[in-house]
Order: sequence, then C-alpha cells, then structure tokens
Amino acid sequence: FLADGKMPKIKDLFEKFENCSKKLIDEDGLALEIKANFFVLGEQDGKIKPLPVTHIWKLKKGELVETRFSNGFAIETTPEHPFLLLNENFSLYYKQAKDLQVNEFVAMPKIVPQTNLEIGQIKALVFEKLAENKGLLAFIEDMFLEEFSPMIKSFDKNGLVAKQIRDCVVHKRFRVQDLASVAKKNGIEPAKVYDSIKFVKYSSDKQRASHRGASIKLPKTREDFKEFFYVLGLIWGDGCGSDITLSNNDDFLLEKYRQFFEKTIGVKSTIKQGRTSKIAYNYGWVTLFDFPTRKKSHLIKVPELIQKMPNEVVAEFISGYFDTDGYVSQKSQVEVTTVSKKMAEELSLLLMRFGIVPYMKKNKQAFRVTISGAANIKNFAGKIGFKLARKKQLLEKNINLAQTSRMTGILPVSGEQLKYLRIQNCVNAMEIKIPFQKKYEQYSGLSTQYLSNFASAIKTIRDTSKHMEKIKGRSMILGFLAENRTYTEMHLKIGMEHRVLINELLWMTADGLVFKDGNYYGITSFGQKMLEQWNTGQNAGENTKNLETILESDLCFVKVSEKEAKKNEEEFVYDLTQPKSHNFIANGIIVHNTKLLDSIRGTAIAEKAAGGITQHIGATEVPIRVIEKISGPLLQKYRFELKISGLLFIDTPGHEAFSNL
Repeated sequence: FLADGKMPKIKDLFEKFENCSKKLIDEDGLALEIKANFFVLGEQDGKIKPLPVTHIWKLKKGELVETRFSNGFAIETTPEHPFLLLNENFSLYYKQAKDLQVNEFVAMPKIVPQTNLEIGQIKALVFEKLAENKGLLAFIEDMFLEEFSPMIKSFDKNGLVAKQIRDCVVHKRFRVQDLASVAKKNGIEPAKVYDSIKFVKYSSDKQRASHRGASIKLPKTREDFKEFFYVLGLIWGDGCGSDITLSNNDDFLLEKYRQFFEKTIGVKSTIKQGRTSKIAYNYGWVTLFDFPTRKKSHLIKVPELIQKMPNEVVAEFISGYFDTDGYVSQKSQVEVTTVSKKMAEELSLLLMRFGIVPYMKKNKQAFRVTISGAANIKNFAGKIGFKLARKKQLLEKNINLAQTSRMTGILPVSGEQLKYLRIQNCVNAMEIKIPFQKKYEQYSGLSTQYLSNFASAIKTIRDTSKHMEKIKGRSMILGFLAENRTYTEMHLKIGMEHRVLINELLWMTADGLVFKDGNYYGITSFGQKMLEQWNTGQNAGENTKNLETILESDLCFVKVSEKEAKKNEEEFVYDLTQPKSHNFIANGIIVHNTKLLDSIRGTAIAEKAAGGITQHIGATEVPIRVIEKISGPLLQKYRFELKISGLLFIDTPGHEAFSNL
C-alpha cells in the first residue's frame, strides 16, 4: 500500500524507478534509493501509518515459500522473511516464513486509513488521467486563454500533440495532453487548468480531423465526482463495449446512468429494451479510465485512479459495483463474484480502507469476495452500502443476524491465557461480571468483542482502591498457607468473616492456587508464583497493557491454512527497506525487514524505533570482497591490510528474557 492509495507490485515500482534512481550493488542484488511513503505498522502504538521507504531491492533468490491464509489471501516470500505473530504475553514477535506452522495466526491490518483529499486534489488526479489520452480535446475559458496562450506559443513544438498552435489559440481548443505539459512547465496547478475547461470532445489527433464529437462537461463539485464514480462502479459491474453501455433490468440503476450522462456531463443518453435486459446508452463518451472494451469480465481491475481517490469517492465506486454484481446471501453475508482474479484481489485490498477484511475464494471459474462478520458487515453498511432499494432493505433486515467473523474477528488468544491474566491481576471469575466467563476460559480462540469486554472489566477492577485491599487479603491467605492449615486455624489467624473466607478459598481452589487435602489447605506451586506477582504487580500490569494495546491497534490476525516451498521461476525477488518500522504491508499481510539484513546490504539509514521488536536469531556471513568494496576509500587512506576472510554477524534479541543465550 502506497500512502497515495495505489497498490502496485514491488517489481513494477522497481522498474519505474530503475532509470532515475541512485543504485546500490552488493552480492545479493541491486537496490534503488527512492523517496516514497508506504503504509506500515507503527510498532509502538500498533497503528497503520504512512512512513518513507528508502530502498527497493531486486535480489537473486532461488527458493520461495508460498503462505496461504484462511481468508484467501496469499503471499510468496523468501524462507527467511519474517511475519508478525502474537505471543503468550500478548506481545508481538516475528517468525520466519520457513518456521511458520499451519494454524498459527499472522498479523494483518484490519484497516488501512486514507487521508481525505481537497476538491482541488481530486480535480488534479482526474485531469492527469484525462491527459493520458491524446484524442481528448479541451475547450477553455477566455480568462484562462489570456494567461495560457503566450505559454504554449513559446513551448517546444516537438513536445506537443497539436502542430497548428495558432489554430488552437483562435478556436480556444487544445489537446488535454498539451494543456498538462505546458501547465507543468509553467507551474500552473492542474486543478486550475481543470476548472478552466468548459467541455471536452473526443477527436483524432490526425491532421484535419473532425471535431464534431459530443461536448462533454467535466464533473466539478464533490457531489458531481461522487455521482461520476458511482456510475463508474455500475459500468464496472454491468457495462460493456467501447461505447460504454449498461445492461441491467433495474430501472433505478439505468436511470442513475442516464441522469449522470444527461444532467451532469451533458451527453445524450437513452434506455432501450435488449434481448435479455434493458440497455442504457450514451452518445458521446467513447472511452473510460482503464475500462477493457474486450474480454471485460476477465480483464477488469480496480483502476489506479480509483485507488488514489479519497474514501468518500471510492465508497461510491464500490457501491455502484455491488449494486450491479453484489448480493446479500442467505448467511447474512455480502458477496460479489468476478472472473477476474486481479479485480477480486484489488477489491479485497480496497475494502480494507474501510475497516472491512473480506474473504476471497476461487469457485471453479470465478472468484468470490465475501464480507462476513458483524464488524465487517456494519462497516460495509455504514461506510459504503447499497443504493439499490431491494439490496439495501435485505442488508438492513439481516445486519443484526451477523456474527463474529471466524476468519479475522478472532484473536490467537486462548481462554487459558485469559484465565492466567485474570489470576495475575488477583481477580476471580465472578468479579469479571461477564456471563459464562469460565466457559470462555476453555476456548482456544476468542473474539475481539469478548476480549475488549474482558480488558475493560480488568481495568475497571484494577483502578479501584477496594481491589488493593482485596489483594492484601488474598496475599495474606496464600502467605498463611505456606504451611498446610485447617480452616479453623485460618479463620482464627486471618480474622476474615466466615462467608468471605469460604468464598476466597473456593475460587482459589477452583483456579489452582490452593489445594485441599482432607481437612487441610495448602498453597500450590502455581499459587506461590501468583503470590510473588501479586506482591509486585509488574507482570500483571505489563501483560494487561499489552492486551489493551493489541485490542486498540489496527491489527487483526488470520490463520495460516497452507504452506508450500516453491522454486522462484522469475530468478529475482523484490523487497523494501523501511528504516524506522522495518515492516510494510504486502498482499494485505504485514511482513518485516530486519535491521541486520539492511545493515549488511548497506542500507540501514536510521536506528530502529525504541521498543522495536526482534525476537529471532539471525546469522549472516559477509565475504571479504564485500567488505573491501564498502570500505575501499578507508582502506586506502589508512593503508589497512585485511587478514580476515570475512565477518559473521549474529543478531540476537536484546530482551532480558534472552540474556542467558
């Protein structure tokens, strides 16, 4: 995910920057220095945010691991590439692809937030896209003509599509591509040029070509653009041909199409009855942004222009697409099916901008994108939604029937972990006040909704002065049971009310802190461990805070369903260097680059943020020829002679828990 919303392949980015970037070469491959912001995970707060990537790598790798996930996402990486997981203390750690196990849970973003754009920025993006078409002719306002005509007259004619500049000025019409080129050289904002355009026409750039095409007004307001991109969504679903018709039997959708063309952009439009459905025609718009005129169902994808738009506009495109091809299933899920794998993949990633983590599955010849789970369904209804009444009503009818998504609404936290955390905090199950608490503590995976309720309950209890008194009393009981005691001895010595002491012994015995042997009670080894933690409170506080941080983060977790070792058919793999967070989002999954690897490649530019996580051990050999290449000027200046055969870097975690390695 680039910060501007685009979702390119890293390979495509490398090829884009290859001829205009400084290169770094080492034994593994080639790196390009770049300046581009990507969405990454901030490891301190767990939030997805844009940060600069400094290098793109092209590396020789023969072996790959394809990791597939339960929500249909998949990614190919090197065996050493680390993924982000959650440990028993609710902390994040990294694990290499080769060591991942099926059924382990890997972190992915549950939302990729986007910055809103001003109307001028939207106009600039649309104008830049229009300028890619040489056949588009723009007729401009008089006021702008006075400013623009001297600029185009002095512009290098070899860089223009039009050759008769005088005729262009006289008739106040210019190729949109020429407008963009001249404006860029003279520092004129694209939005200003866009606003100066009265209308555009399609016209061949050949000499003496006719300019009799329909006059097409451009969208100018936010509402215009939202309507425009909704109609684009309709066309992506049920449009066809170079004349961009819409085939559908819903009068509401056909009328939306017709009104947009006639009222918003001033192009004649009609609706006729076809053989199997009604067809809406327009008489003027003969090409559309990246819309395939042949084999549309196989070749459609999310246009790059859509990817760069703000969410309010993207939501309209998705809504239009779902109004045509989407549906509400009997399982209270929202689904859409497409033959295009590219469309299914990019749509899935696009939905993540709205806090929707979908499920993608291949069914025979097509790909189905499914939105399931209460949180995802509510986000779809509230942030995108259907405009078509019958689909909208069906969604509203079923929205409250949606349950937690088993794909991404479950955290890899066991009930046993929650029980341990509860006892660490010196809290019994009844005090949590969550129905069926003891039953939850038997589950292997727990929903984020339940975990949020649990964490909130623990925080509320911990923040009370009354709880501190309870810890003192419970610590007294366990401390007194260092030697086996009868109930009478405890009652006389501790001085608690009979009912209170009985209840304390009951829950402590049930939770394994205390054992009962005949008439005697004693403390278990687990009870001794908890007593030590109650007296310090350190681990309980840290683990509780870790759980709260995960729940407040932009992360969800998805299960590894399959792994497969593969040969790299393309010889090279592509990677990124992010010098602060050392991670990025690839195919919807968070993957990591270690600082050690970057350092050896000569690309470590900044230290990892304080508190950053590295919990695996790595070893990398650096041959003497690489050292000589990197240190050449230094060796010559001081006349050093290297007598070693190379260096072996061993990267170990710096945490206290690993101090005995």
